[in-house]
Order: sequence, then structure tokens, then C-alpha cells
Amino acid sequence: MAGVSAIPPEIIEQILLELDPQDISPFTQTCRTYHTLINHPPDQHFWRQLYLLQPFDDPRQCISPLGYKVAPESIDWKCDLQRIIRARTIASEPSKCRPHEREEVLRTLLHMASYIPPAPSVFSEAISQNLLWLAATLRGGGLLDQELWEPFKEEIQLRAKLHTYFGLTPRDAKRVRKVEAKGYVYDMRHYTYANEFGPFLPDEEGMESGIGDGGRLVVNWVHVQALHHDVSMHLVNLEEDAPFEYAIFPMSLPYCQSIITEGVDMATERDWAGVEGLWHCAICFIDHRALLLYNNYNEGEPLDPSLFNDPDFDEVFRIIPVNFRILSTEHDPKHPDRPKIHFVGEVRDDHTMLGRAEVTDDNHVRWHFVSGEEGQSVWSGECVQIGSVRSSFGILGTWTTVFHDQHDPVVPHILEAARAYMSGGTPLLPAFPLVPNNMDGLHQKLYDVSTPGNPAYGQHLSKEEVEAFVAPSAETASAVSDFLKANSLLYETISPAGEWLGINLPVQQANSLFGADFGTFEDQLTGERCIRTLSYSTPPSLENRIDFVYPTVGFPVHVKGGPKAVKSGGDLPLSGALSVLALGTASSDCSKRFTPSCAQQLYGIPTAPATQSLNRLAVSGFIDQYASHLDLSAFLHEFRPDIANSTFSVERIDGGQNIELMSGLEASLDIQYTVGIASEVPTTFITVGDMNRDGISGFLDLVNYLLKQNTLPHVLTTSYGFNEGDLPYSVANNLCNAYAQLGARGVSVLFSSGDGGVSGSQSQQCTNFVPTFPSGCPFVTSVGATQNVNPEMAADFSSGGFSNYFQTAPYQRNAVNSYLSQIGSEYQGRFNRRGRAFPDLSAAGVDFEIIVGGRPMLVDGTSCSSPLTASIISLLNDELAGRGRSPLGFLNPLIYSRPEAFTDITAGDNPGCNTSGFSATAGWDPVTGVGSPKYSQLRKAVGL
Repeated sequence: MAGVSAIPPEIIEQILLELDPQDISPFTQTCRTYHTLINHPPDQHFWRQLYLLQPFDDPRQCISPLGYKVAPESIDWKCDLQRIIRARTIASEPSKCRPHEREEVLRTLLHMASYIPPAPSVFSEAISQNLLWLAATLRGGGLLDQELWEPFKEEIQLRAKLHTYFGLTPRDAKRVRKVEAKGYVYDMRHYTYANEFGPFLPDEEGMESGIGDGGRLVVNWVHVQALHHDVSMHLVNLEEDAPFEYAIFPMSLPYCQSIITEGVDMATERDWAGVEGLWHCAICFIDHRALLLYNNYNEGEPLDPSLFNDPDFDEVFRIIPVNFRILSTEHDPKHPDRPKIHFVGEVRDDHTMLGRAEVTDDNHVRWHFVSGEEGQSVWSGECVQIGSVRSSFGILGTWTTVFHDQHDPVVPHILEAARAYMSGGTPLLPAFPLVPNNMDGLHQKLYDVSTPGNPAYGQHLSKEEVEAFVAPSAETASAVSDFLKANSLLYETISPAGEWLGINLPVQQANSLFGADFGTFEDQLTGERCIRTLSYSTPPSLENRIDFVYPTVGFPVHVKGGPKAVKSGGDLPLSGALSVLALGTASSDCSKRFTPSCAQQLYGIPTAPATQSLNRLAVSGFIDQYASHLDLSAFLHEFRPDIANSTFSVERIDGGQNIELMSGLEASLDIQYTVGIASEVPTTFITVGDMNRDGISGFLDLVNYLLKQNTLPHVLTTSYGFNEGDLPYSVANNLCNAYAQLGARGVSVLFSSGDGGVSGSQSQQCTNFVPTFPSGCPFVTSVGATQNVNPEMAADFSSGGFSNYFQTAPYQRNAVNSYLSQIGSEYQGRFNRRGRAFPDLSAAGVDFEIIVGGRPMLVDGTSCSSPLTASIISLLNDELAGRGRSPLGFLNPLIYSRPEAFTDITAGDNPGCNTSGFSATAGWDPVTGVGSPKYSQLRKAVGL
């Protein structure tokens, strides 16, 4: 081997640097020269070079979890690299791990997650290479979900900590894991004076676990990981056994990195923990009675977690903005460079958080605070910073009450800084609809099956027939597939026909592919942040293949809904059922308090119970509006004692909940005036959560949820909407076409028209009239409101007008042209005379009596009118089904072709934009549509 020894060491080093580090050790066994050069080098030059060639951060640029710079002389390049490579091997094949290695492997991986460089600015693209390497190494969950190892306490704690940093694994999607996590979090035995009612281990447990030395309080990572899972599952929608490798979201590895803006010296920085600024506090809690039931145990016996496995189990999820500012700092003798930070957080005008941030005995950042109305603190919070100091991962912990009673409620929560940076590696979750195969054909088919007198009337399409129209062509699907493969993009099909695709890609790649410049935008009024771009372009290979990319240039829009007015409050005596008068008239009392009996009298609605179980009515629920079975029961006992046992079912999407103790006005109104009018029609409340963080996305998700079903409700009523101009045309058009799909399958889709007159949801300070959406969509039925009885007149708040996005629909052209001829040039230029006109019809909408939280209330709004109308349609469908006929489906061609089935409203107007608005006139008008329904005449119109 004389020839080898003659080769200069620097040449040998260059050769060895080309090898994978795990191949270095076998290479040293080939000769003594290599062995000496590699294992006993004169300096660390070779190992430093080899380390820096790996996909890791340069340790010299890293900081400790508390923000201290790493001393270069402390780095042992050889030992550190060898430990990392061994840890990589074990993470890939956990079964190869020898018992004595397990703790060392976990500590090595945690070191990689904890000692990383900071992000130098809020919008930096310098994401930690260590974190990216760890995400790739641990993805799939093999090491973290490993169940073969013996459960030594120190390993349990270390693995739970690594699991928390990492995020969610495939096992976390399983129901058993969800039950385990909630079972731990809501076990009151885990909240004692010994652990200061937080996720900590007291002295003796710290010693037993091998992570404390007595006289200390250290983090209990098993508790923290359970909290992480509980909160995370509200932010990431993982279906049972859904295949995935890694979910990137704000509580996962990429967010463990410190955010230390340029110019900040952590050695002297007063706010070293990054306390000041706007934070979002996300909280979870369950019904207190359920909590006490779960904790009703005998000493020494395990709790029964079956409560959390119940499909009807509810856990509320809320996000509350909090503005923190520092009050003072206090010297900490244990950590002289990290003084205790005393802060105040402003939650609302009358609610505050008072607390401190400090370093724990095991070198983590702990937050403690009390909160409540000013001067009357009720809640106590104990939290731990996850990741490095100032990381955007957040502060994870629990709330209990300051009284620390044995029956304390338990509230898991996460505090996330709203200033969280967006790097080039920050994930985006855009979606795009592919150009449909034949949308014009679907529109024509919809009109054919919905127009009385057409040979195809009532012959609604099947799910497969509709999907054949809207699915992309083979050429489009192939072009998009090629684009996705060429750019290594994974995707999921969002809609049943495959025309909506969702992808996951980092910002940097999105900017490159779509010619965009994504950044973080903040609403100056609310502090809400989102990632958007001001412009983008469609890649050439996708031209005429996709309609648009969303979200990109459209900013979040907030769902508008709820009764316009609430009157009189809890001092109202219940009015009870009214005496029955002649059909078409109503008691004069109905102008003061409108009840189901008023609707039955005014519109001739039958009271006989429905008989067809497949005839279903669905009610949409948004913006945390919940419906109460108890309130419904009280309502029915008072106003419909003949159907007092009627009820409703609940379906949930996007993390939607139905917390009945927090019943809302809108949901209560919608349920009580569907169940209470549509006698015994099976009614479902579909609650849409805010997991999508964007109101219009909830509407898209709801319609796609329905389109995936083989059996649909025959009527869908929604009392929420938007100002049309708040939505990009492309998004509004796509959603409108989705409603056309529902109509083609036989669903009557009804929306309240809105409560701002011609101002939409604007203030009166507008020049041009503001149409609402979805009422402006030609494939839905828009319902306006009336007031008074004998006769009815237009409610002055009822929105109506003309769309700026959609043209006058063919079924309404004659009626609309007649109205436009009557008004001549009035309001010329303030509205689009060629637009789709709305509402289509109207119904009562003032002084509806409802029960919320056991108290009677009176409410106004088109939110009253839509569920009332939906109930009438459902009862007609029940009669049709009883005769073996199809449901009414898309209503508008029927409505305009049978005006005699409606009472024409000729008085009233809908002021707005500093005008008196449109006026109700003979025939159709943009205040009340064709008028209010007459049940008996509608029966004749549909051949009953």
C-alpha cells in the first residue's frame, strides 16, 4: 500500500468528501493510512468540510433554543456528524436501534430541531436546513409512531417532545389517537398544585424521568403532545386512515425556527421572548357537564374515554385576537440574560390577560397569565413555547380557573404570533378548477328539466350525468397531469367530477410557476393576516386548461348573515298559537309577532305531517351559528304542539360544530322555521366551520360536500351571503355553476337576498347600487322579505337589484324588461340594466318570534323569509313524492311562468345609497320579486 501512503492527504480528503458519510467508516478499514487520517486527524478540517457538505445548517450560524449564539470552539464536527448519521439510520429503520442507543438518537434529533439559525427578518426565505432534513427524515411517522420500544420514562418524554415539534403523523389521523389525546387533556387528575395546573412535571417525577434533578419543575412533554394533537386536529382536516406522509401547518417543524429581525441583539433585547404584538389565541373546550361526566371515576380506576368516540361529541374551537405589550421586566437570578417579562394582553375592551414569560428550570420558555374582565380575573393559563425562542410555532398550554376547584373546566389552547414570517418554504394550499367539458350543455339541460311544459321537465340528472358535463376533457386532464408531474406537485381531487384540484407547494415554487409575488397582507382594522399576491399568470401549458388559481389575488371575504334586528329580548311573553282564519289572511297580531300559525294562515300552508322519508330539507350554518334541540323543543311545544317531538340532525364540515349551549339567533331562526313549518320533513343542519379561514371557501366546500353525495336533500336554504363585488368574478362564476349542478340533480337552492336594501351590506355612503351574492347567481332562488299582513308590503331592508357579473336570465327576461320599462331612466348608471335581477319571490320577514337560550325574541330579516319559503317547497315536494313524482328542483322557470301562484306585492321600497331604492310595483320588481307564495295555487301550478 506504499502507493496509497504517497498520495497527499489533501487529495485523499477530496476523494473521501465525495462519499456518503455512512460509507466513511468501512473505508477506514481498507488501510492504516486511511484509518489514521480519518479517525485521528491533526485537526477537524476534514470532518468540518464533510459536515458542511450535508443538508444541514452550519452550526456556527445557529443559536440555542433560548437564542444564545453557539460557540465555534464547542463544535465537535466528527462526533456530531457521526451521531446524526446514526440517528438518520435509526429514523429510517427503527427496528435496527439497540436499546442503549434510543435515548441518544432522540436527543440527537431534538438537538437538530433546537439548534438552528434564526430567520433574519419577518419575510426571510432562510428556512432552516435542519428542519427540512428532519421533516424528510421523520415523515411517514416510523420513528415517532414506533410501538416496539419498551416505555422507559425518559424515552417517552423525549419522543413526545420530538413528536410535538414534528407535528402530525399517520397514526395521529386514527380515531384511537384522537381519543387518547382528548382522554389525557381532559383528565382533571393532570391538573394539580404539584404541577401548578399546567403541562409540567413536579420534582419527584422530574427525577424519575431522568430530565430533572430534584427541586425543579420541568415540562411534561407527554401532556404537551396531547395538547398539540387536540388543537392541531382543528387546524388540519385528517380523515381516518387517510394516506399522508407529512402535514405542514403552523404547528409543525418548519415553524420551530426563531424569528429575530435584523438589528435585534438578543444579548440585550428587553423583549427577548417576542411577547409584544398581535397574537391569535386558539382555544378548545367541551361542555362542562361532559367534562364532569368523564371525570366521574373511582379512586385508582382508569377513566372511560368512550365519550370522545361518540359521533355526537362536540368540542368548540375559537380563535381570539390578543394584543400584548410589556409592562416591566424583572431580574431572574437563574438566567441573568433572560429577565422575567411582565405583560398585559388586551383581548377586548373589557378583557385582559396579565402574566409573565420566564425561563423554566429545564431551559424552556414558560408563560403564565390570568385573564378575565378587567379587575376580575377568572382564568389561569400555563403554557410552553414550542421550538426555539420567538418561534412562530406558538405557546401551547391550558387554561383552568383561578379558583383551582376540583371541578375546574380545562381549556387547551395555542397562542400564535400574527407576525409569523413567510419564507420561500412556507406552504401554500392553492386550488384550481379545470375547464369543464361542457358547462353550456349543463346549463341547457338544467333549463330543460326545470321549465314547465318542456318534455324533459322533472327528469333530473343523475350524479354521473352531471359529472359527465363538468368533468374536464381528456386533453385538459392530461395537460394538467403533465404539468403537475413535471413540477413534482402532489394533488388531491376536491370535487367529485375531478374538476377541482388542490395542491401543496412552497411559496417560492408558487412564485416561479405562476409569475407571482406572494406576501403576507394584514387587515389594518382586524389584524387578520393572509398570504396573497397582487397578480399572477397562468403557465402557458395550462392556458385554457384551468379557470383560475385560488386563493391568489382575492382577499378573504367574511360571510354576512344573521337577522337584521333583535327586539324586546327576554321580557316577551310567549304568544302561543293564533286562531285560524281564512286562508290568505292572517290575524292582525301577526304584524306584531309572526309565528308558524301566521305563516300557515297567510300562505295557506298545511299542517298535516309529511309522509315521505326521502324528501329531505337542509339548512346551512356558518360563522359559528349553532342550533339547539332544547330551544326547538320549547318552540314546538309553544307554537306547534301537534309536532312537538320533531327534531333535526346535524352534519359537520370544515371542522364545523354545533355547541347547543351557545345557540345563535340565525341558526335558531333557520331551524325553528323549517322544522316548525315543514311538518315532519326530515331536516338536517349542516354546520360549516372556519377551518378554511376564508368565508367563500366554506361555500365552495359545502357545495362540493353535497355534490359528492349520491342522495341529496331536495331543498337547501342558506341565510348568508356576500356583497357581489367582494368576490372575484371567476370564483363567483365557479360557485354559481356548482349551484347549477345541484339544480340539475333536483335540488332547490334558496338564498336570502340580504338586508341592506340597494346598498347590499354597505353603509348608505355608496353611489352605485350593490348587488349581493349568491342571490345574483341565475341558478339559485333569491328570497326577499315582506312586512305587515292583510296586505303585505315590501320590507324596507330587503335587498334586491341587478347583478354586475351575470346577465338577465332567460326565464325572467320578459318580467324584468316590463319593470325596466316602467321605471324608465330612473337611477340610470347606478345599476346594470342587463344584469340577472333578484329577488325571485318574497315572504314574511319581520317580527318572527323565536326562542334562543330559553328566551323568546323577535327578529327581522330576509333570514326569516328563506327558511319559510324552503319549508313551503319541501311540503310541495312531499306531496309530489307521495304521488311518485320528482321534486321541484330548480324553481325559477316555474316561478316566472306561474305568477298567478303568488300574491303580487305593490307597496314599499328598499332604500339605500342615499336613495329611496327600487319600488314594489305590479308584476315582478327588484324588491319582492313576483310576490309571496300561495300554497294552494302552487299545488295547482305543479299539477297537484
